[in-house]
Amino acid sequence: MKKKILSGFVLTAVLAVGFLLSSTQIVRAISTIESCNGSTFDSSTTGSVNGKEGWTVTGPYDQAVVDNNYGFSTLGCKTFRISNAITSGGFGDQTFTASNPNESGETSAVNGGMSGGTRQNHFESQFNIASTTPNVVQPGLKISVSPDRGDGSRMSYLRFEDQINGIHVFFDDVTDSGPLPTVANFNEVDIATLDRTATHTVKFSLDLLDGAHNDIAKIYIDGNLVHTGTTWEDYYRFDPEQTGGGNLVPTVDSLIIRSGGAAVASNSGKGFLFDNFNSTSTTPVPPTPAPTGGQGLVTNPPANNPPANNPPANNPPASNPVVTPTGSGQVLGASTGPVEGCGTRTTGFSTTSGQSCVGNTGTSNVIPGCENRTTGFSTTSGQSCVGNTGTVFSSAYHFTLSLSINHPPYPRDPAYRAEVMELQKFLNLHGFGPLDVDGMFGPLTNAAVIKFQLANGLVGDGIVGPNTRAKLNQ
Repeated sequence: MKKKILSGFVLTAVLAVGFLLSSTQIVRAISTIESCNGSTFDSSTTGSVNGKEGWTVTGPYDQAVVDNNYGFSTLGCKTFRISNAITSGGFGDQTFTASNPNESGETSAVNGGMSGGTRQNHFESQFNIASTTPNVVQPGLKISVSPDRGDGSRMSYLRFEDQINGIHVFFDDVTDSGPLPTVANFNEVDIATLDRTATHTVKFSLDLLDGAHNDIAKIYIDGNLVHTGTTWEDYYRFDPEQTGGGNLVPTVDSLIIRSGGAAVASNSGKGFLFDNFNSTSTTPVPPTPAPTGGQGLVTNPPANNPPANNPPANNPPASNPVVTPTGSGQVLGASTGPVEGCGTRTTGFSTTSGQSCVGNTGTSNVIPGCENRTTGFSTTSGQSCVGNTGTVFSSAYHFTLSLSINHPPYPRDPAYRAEVMELQKFLNLHGFGPLDVDGMFGPLTNAAVIKFQLANGLVGDGIVGPNTRAKLNQ
């Protein structure tokens, strides 16, 4: 009886303001109010998320736990809202989710006193995202989400941008072949466009394996694997920007939800909704290799191998283990001709089939989506870039940022560094180099930009502003 009375009251209240909502939103609102689903904030009060459900935020950002009046029944009665009406270049005062009891990271990773528990090597975190204005784009709305340990030491990165055709999802990983000090490459790719009128489930899956160049980052959206890349481990390990911190790889135990970049005051009180957070730290147990048929052969799987359906790029799949006759040291299955996926390598394994590269005679291996990288993963297929011999500048790339020597790429501004890298590749391609493709806008890149500007009738000031971008995008 009480529920019926409440439902009637809610219906009357909703209809009274019905002129403000679409019919679809009215139906959703009634459904949402009548049934709470026990989501992240259903037992919380409204207001700043700081101190609620183990979350923290100390900066003056436009964020709050709010009543779910947005018509999304998959979210709770209360949900978390955040916009970029207020932004900063800081990290420690941004919004952090509750920490896992056990941290995740390599054996040698450091927690800086920010995480703890029993160290695990696998981290997963899943959440729902939706727009506060399902039928209207919010120009300039951008929010990033990253696995972190509570102080801005991010190990992966997703950015959600509201655009005309939906919410775009950008993924950034980092490749750095080392040794110290080698400037890292931040690689950005647009991996999905989300329907603004629906809620979506997003999941990070990180395998944090001992050693360099071998972490695996997978992104799932609505239950589907949409991208495979790597983490930011090698940025911390080899980039000179991290020398002051000892080039130590950090642990993760939570997410940072960050309002950075240019502030958009018109998004105040709106933005994105986040809910139904679920994070875990585990150490998957590798499967035991099957017997080899009594031929005296033993298997030698690499240390810290992830599960069989998730092999590292340079190790053969679990279904095709490295098999060595006792006492011989010979690798069975070695080739005597070109091996696809080995490029010019004669050690390690094929990045496509897992076959041994011993005996390979190949001389070229262009992997689409790797451009000139030989580490990390393809931005189009997720394939490892190990062995890649191609160098590609995408003519479809569209320059959008203002770039100059006076605005150096900050270590945690991957979009800026990615655009500087594309600029450097463009200038090399058109004869204004040679430049290292490192994402650093230094004196050589500045001089190359000036050459390009003068050759195209522009003012030679080295600033990639609207006029220079227009020429670059022709």
